[in-house]
Amino acid sequence: MMDSLNHATEYLIDLLRAYGHRAIVVNINQQGEELHVQAKDFVRRQLAAAGIKFPYSETNKPNNRILNKHIDEDMLSVIFHEALFELETAYVKEKCEGEPKAERYIESINSWIERKKVWLKCTFPPYSDAKLAPFFDTRPAEKEPASDGDIQEAQEVLSEIGFNSIATIEDVNKLFWELAMRRIPVTKSMRSAVETLITDARVGAWFEETAHSYNCYLHVRSMDPVFRKDELALQKMRKGFKAELSNAQNDLKQLREKVKREHGQGESSYRKLARKLINQLKTSNSRFQATYDFTQEKDIEEFLSWYKVLKRPVKKQTMKSISRAIVKGGGSEELFMKMAEEQNAKFLSVEEDDDF
Repeated sequence: MMDSLNHATEYLIDLLRAYGHRAIVVNINQQGEELHVQAKDFVRRQLAAAGIKFPYSETNKPNNRILNKHIDEDMLSVIFHEALFELETAYVKEKCEGEPKAERYIESINSWIERKKVWLKCTFPPYSDAKLAPFFDTRPAEKEPASDGDIQEAQEVLSEIGFNSIATIEDVNKLFWELAMRRIPVTKSMRSAVETLITDARVGAWFEETAHSYNCYLHVRSMDPVFRKDELALQKMRKGFKAELSNAQNDLKQLREKVKREHGQGESSYRKLARKLINQLKTSNSRFQATYDFTQEKDIEEFLSWYKVLKRPVKKQTMKSISRAIVKGGGSEELFMKMAEEQNAKFLSVEEDDDF
């Protein structure tokens, strides 16, 4: 029993040296707000209430353990509670077991531990032992860093598929889904690029944990003959789409040049051409609309630039039809509606013309 108590004491000393200054959650008030205190204050208060002496002077020495940088506040809250459970349980067995006079004391300690275990289970998500490891036994092997060029290329890929920030675990899951659809693995450069977009430790930990499983899944699937056949079909479809897009963009370029040439050749000629252009732009599923991805900021700007040239707002019916098409295709219409409404606000003095 002495070994258990010593082990629990040494572990708590290491925790206080490394994380004693960090805040942890110790309770939830009636308004549902989390109550935070420094870990060292929580430990001192609890051990004092339990009447357990502790070598606090040892905690003032420098920390020599290798820290887990992905430990966040919630994880640390669970870690410190469980460390106290271990210490108090070992202390009771070492000092009080078999003592009739200590029965009430033992009962109070066990009661506190049981209540706190229920509270932890209700308050925090379940964590694996690996997630709750505050220290590493050995320093992870240094990996050769990705080059700046590779990281920049990965950042461009993330931007193209709509990721300029990653703030939640849901964003991480969505990212893996988008990468999987494009058969893109999480390479060193992609990992570095993603990490520049993550600011929350919990989100970073989830990404790190899931990236390995994702790469393994992608590798296994890539060996499946059906998967590889689908991949070839997708590549063929992409080439076809790129060819169609290139032709449509050339048509748009020629039309834009024609608009510029005829702009000064009389108002009637200009209005006739402008009317034809707007009719094409607002027609659902037209070749013009098909050339734009209305979930991407650059494409939306390009589409709205036609209305900007003509100094006209986008009609509400056009906005609604495009939004329906976006949602039907599995995307979010929020960005398109926001940008269209912002541009329309600049043309409030121009009433919508039925001809347009």
